[in-house]
Amino acid sequence: MDTHKHEQSSQQHAPVTNDDSLRIVLSRANDPQICTFWVGLYKNNGTGSTKEFLQIERLDEAFRYLIEVGLTEHEPLMLSDNTGAVHRQFFLLPQKAFAADPVAGKLLISKTLSDLVQKKAGIHLASSIAGAADRQEILTDLVVGLARHKMEEIHLLTADIGVNQLLNVSLTAKESLKAVRDVWIFH
Repeated sequence: MDTHKHEQSSQQHAPVTNDDSLRIVLSRANDPQICTFWVGLYKNNGTGSTKEFLQIERLDEAFRYLIEVGLTEHEPLMLSDNTGAVHRQFFLLPQKAFAADPVAGKLLISKTLSDLVQKKAGIHLASSIAGAADRQEILTDLVVGLARHKMEEIHLLTADIGVNQLLNVSLTAKESLKAVRDVWIFH
């Protein structure tokens, strides 16, 4: 049975279920408290610093900073910020390396979250990494891969990728997982 809950907003917490289902939540930029662990990309060899990045509270602005200004780094980064009201963590990959080998990038994300035993994570892939169809395929592959690692809740940020595109990603992932897990989509 295909269940789709339109009345649920990402500003509400997705209900916890007592089964092995996966919750996919389309999160808005002003809902940072809902998910505190985010995966994203950054423009490597940029001019920004991790300190400046972590001072940005809104997720959409933070990810825009990562793509437009970038960081001086060129390796995957694990960042933790406990200076605000909410403790946030980020796993960031260099955009050029990810675009050059998306398969290796997806495997690194999946392995890292699995090794961390992360059960709830958000994903934001900037619209500049690939065309819309490629980006949707990459996101779908990530969601399906993370679901197979028993992720309980995956948030997709609706910043520069539209709700309709992310809903399509979610529905495609749900269809791919229908023999394995129940998937609930909240937006």
